[in-house]
Amino acid sequence: MIALIIFCKASISSQVNPKEPKLNKQALLKTWKKTVVPEFEKVAKAYPKAGLSICLIQDGKVSDMRTKGYRDKARKLPNTPETIVNWGSITKTFTAIAIMQLRDRGKLKLGDPVVKYIPEVRWIRTDSIGVDVEEITIKHLLTHTSGITLTDRKWHYYDDFNDLAHRPIKWEQISAILPYIKVKRRPGVKHVYSNFAFVLLGRVIENIEREAYTAYIYKNILMPLEMNTAHFGTSPPHLKYRKSLSYHKKDKDSTHVVFNMDIHNYGVGNPTGGLCASIEDMTKYTKFLAGTTNRKLQLKYDLVLKPSTLDEMFTCKHQILSRKDFKYCIGLGMFLYEYKKKPLNTHSGAQYGFISYLYFSREQKAGAFIIFNTRDEDITIKEARLGETTISMRHFLGWVPKKKK
Repeated sequence: MIALIIFCKASISSQVNPKEPKLNKQALLKTWKKTVVPEFEKVAKAYPKAGLSICLIQDGKVSDMRTKGYRDKARKLPNTPETIVNWGSITKTFTAIAIMQLRDRGKLKLGDPVVKYIPEVRWIRTDSIGVDVEEITIKHLLTHTSGITLTDRKWHYYDDFNDLAHRPIKWEQISAILPYIKVKRRPGVKHVYSNFAFVLLGRVIENIEREAYTAYIYKNILMPLEMNTAHFGTSPPHLKYRKSLSYHKKDKDSTHVVFNMDIHNYGVGNPTGGLCASIEDMTKYTKFLAGTTNRKLQLKYDLVLKPSTLDEMFTCKHQILSRKDFKYCIGLGMFLYEYKKKPLNTHSGAQYGFISYLYFSREQKAGAFIIFNTRDEDITIKEARLGETTISMRHFLGWVPKKKK
């Protein structure tokens, strides 16, 4: 009730908070059009049929959005802002936000052992390194530093091509293989990216809330942000016609495999990469992450997660790489680039031919994302260059490449 009263009072005026720093939005947009847009157009010209999308968010508004190509190449259905795509591992950021919501509500602590919420985790083997399974905490899962590994290849949790018919979808199937999983590194020591860590975080959410992971995400994130096309699993009829197919060529000599999104992650895989949403809906999420000086809009975002908690999530918790002026870290479910002490948060996703990159700066109240529905060796390199070099380093962080002599 108190939150509702505050929200109603704020609706009287949406004036900018005078304490907020002045944002140089025109300069950022100018840099975007000078550095990012030309590179995007080059890729679009090289792949005229691929569904390519790019967007810039500034202070709660869309400054620039471009969509190219087709969501269905065979039927020549165009890719538009209303096109629904799979966002792959960007889903993990929703899972992390859900965990932080539960923390802020007093339902868990980041230092709590995972076994407190998932008793079956006690079956995971730790004898090879001599640690107690209770040393693995919620924070270790969020930072990909739990030490749990599935790399002995006894069980393929994730493979775009080989396990579509055999991927486990129920927790009972996951718990059955826990005795065959090992902790190979002391928790908190080394970062190793882990899909399985977020399977476990999804189960933590379900056990605390006594409801499905997807139901929790709907009610606590998607509905407040009005992400009306966002969903998991099989798409309902009123959204299915807007979904993009995806195309994946595994090597140079093969042809593109066409994937129908109804077979993407589902069940226990949802917390790692199951989210489907329109390009337009992803702008709403990016606005929330970046923040805004618009008081009315920011109060709406605060009902999802307060700014101080977001700031906590997006700061460095475990350093992965450090070179001269550049630092690469993991926060709580979100990665961080830092160049000359200027921060930029990021996460990417890659699944069944979809490739996506998400960037945002709470300091600049700005964000950007790109997503392609076609994946092969060449276009993957081009998109990575567009995202990781042009958008993140040059556009947001101000890195200037050395001129060739």
